[in-house]
Amino acid sequence: MEANMSIMKKLKMKNKIFFCLCTCAMPVCSLFSATNIDYTSEDSVIFECVQTWKKTHHDNTCADIGDFFLGAPYVAKTLDQNSNERLVVNLRQFDCSTFVESVLALWLLPDNASFADYCNQLTAIRYRNGKCDGYCSRLHYFSDWIADNEAKGFVNNLTQQLGGEPFKCQVNFMSSHPQLYAQLKENSANLAEIVRHEKRINMQKFHFIPIHQLKNAEKNIPTGSIIAITTQIDGLDISHVGFAVRKNGKTLFMHAPAVGKQITTTTIPLSEHIALQSKNTGIMVVVPKKNALCEKKRETLTVN
Repeated sequence: MEANMSIMKKLKMKNKIFFCLCTCAMPVCSLFSATNIDYTSEDSVIFECVQTWKKTHHDNTCADIGDFFLGAPYVAKTLDQNSNERLVVNLRQFDCSTFVESVLALWLLPDNASFADYCNQLTAIRYRNGKCDGYCSRLHYFSDWIADNEAKGFVNNLTQQLGGEPFKCQVNFMSSHPQLYAQLKENSANLAEIVRHEKRINMQKFHFIPIHQLKNAEKNIPTGSIIAITTQIDGLDISHVGFAVRKNGKTLFMHAPAVGKQITTTTIPLSEHIALQSKNTGIMVVVPKKNALCEKKRETLTVN
């Protein structure tokens, strides 16, 4: 509830009228669980408030949407609380990936969309081919997330156009550390399927902008772009994600930093922030994209 009030305060500062309209109708917070979706009443209220704001701010970017959630807490593994995979909607707390997915889904929707539409859009982004079909259908590796969402028409990978160099993808972290994942630890079928996906990902071609080129490249990164930080950690492709934010002639980084911290925007340029971590090697740059696929009918989720 505390995180929700933090978000509501930001909404109130942006527009007192629609804040009042939203909070007056706010139901008691309680968890609703169906066979295919988990969310709370707070999530639907936050969704409605953002949608109302969008009706008078048509030229918004993902950076603008992300600004609503500054100060929200980082919480890890919010998607892994259920033994059976189902959509988790959580606009109150985030890890870096769920922050990017949640904001992108909000940005892609028209301002007259319903909460059920949001659930469908989030499903389309989070899962391979837009279908929630078990734990392994979730796009766990972010390079795979980029390729899948570009194929679906939700993003455009600009990395190569911005001067990116070939990136050798060798993912195997999940299959090498199954003890870290409850759904892999005691499920040999899931583990075997993850291995198959890792082999497929490693056959794809990717590009990245190395750290030494970031200072020159960052001025050409559009605000609201998704930034995926590449890493030299064994078995991983991308270790962290967030959004580029252009302010006062600088490109900053909006992200959910780590456990115990909150969503924030850096005060130093993106290139300097990424250079602080020795394991970081560079970035991929992905621009959110709206097209006809966003309006395409998908499998309907039950939301009551």
